[in-house]
Amino acid sequence: MKEKRGSARSGGRIFVAVTVGITVVILVASFAGSGEVLKNLLSADPLWLFLLFLDALGVVFVDALRIVLLSKRDISLWKSIKASIYGFYASAITPFASGGQPFQIYYLTKTGLEVERASMIVGVKFISSFTISVALGLFAMIFYGDEIASVKYLGKLIYIGVAVTLFFYFFFLLLAINTKFGKWFLSLPIVVVPMAFFLKKEKEEIYSVVEEKVNAYRNMLLSVWRDSRISLVLTMLLSFLMVGLILSAPYMAVKSVGGDVPFLKSLGMMAAMTMVFYFIPTPGASGGVEGVFYLVFSRIVPSDIAASALIVWRFFSYHLSLIMGVILGSGYVMRGDRIGGDSQ
Repeated sequence: MKEKRGSARSGGRIFVAVTVGITVVILVASFAGSGEVLKNLLSADPLWLFLLFLDALGVVFVDALRIVLLSKRDISLWKSIKASIYGFYASAITPFASGGQPFQIYYLTKTGLEVERASMIVGVKFISSFTISVALGLFAMIFYGDEIASVKYLGKLIYIGVAVTLFFYFFFLLLAINTKFGKWFLSLPIVVVPMAFFLKKEKEEIYSVVEEKVNAYRNMLLSVWRDSRISLVLTMLLSFLMVGLILSAPYMAVKSVGGDVPFLKSLGMMAAMTMVFYFIPTPGASGGVEGVFYLVFSRIVPSDIAASALIVWRFFSYHLSLIMGVILGSGYVMRGDRIGGDSQ
């Protein structure tokens, strides 16, 4: 019964995300000229579409390699790939794209890892990717700040997004590395009371668990730093590669529909846009992402090309994650297995 309710909720979120996204795409295409947009899509270059497909698979594969590396190969590559797919899928169907990390932790614990170790793996991945995204976003603001600021309806919002993103970046960094701050924040009534309600535990139990888990997480991070510095360096390199693949996708999408844009400019504009994506409240940031993409890229390529590239890019960067997640999850449902409970 719980699995059916979970599937229904998941299906509802997918429906909302896809419906909102498609609605915005239809509006964008109508503004840009639906006939030209359709023509561009029908004549899309198969080579660039194939490269986009490889790019999307590359993001999943590199993310999986990070899990293998940080787990010291206690998690197989195949299970790591599944953890990555589930993470992107959960992000695609949750508000603010916030469900990816918690679900990856859940999946990794189901494969046999302790909660603290699973949290460490996902936390290190998150901080490394976030660090690189923030750094590239700041570089983009330096080199393309004037052009970004001039984007209609959006320029000032991106600057606000940069400021808020930096705040949250340092907040999460402090939460991960400072035990006292972590205990203080996680022991605040605004955090403890909802946790006690949902977990059906007394507040005193939550306080005790928080202290235990924070200490265990801190010790796990220290052990990784002492014993696996090479792994951390390699994780940063893989994170840089993964973020690079994500930011490169719009360039390939533009090229696939006959447009032309300087690679570094496309990379920089996408890095700046990412600063806004974090705060779009719809599942997978659907709707807002499409609008932001079109407003930015329609300034540097013809509007019909921007609209066509949007459709191609969104399919490979978002809808493909939904498809892979549904296929993978459906396999478990059909076999009657529980996620993470397989022996593969």
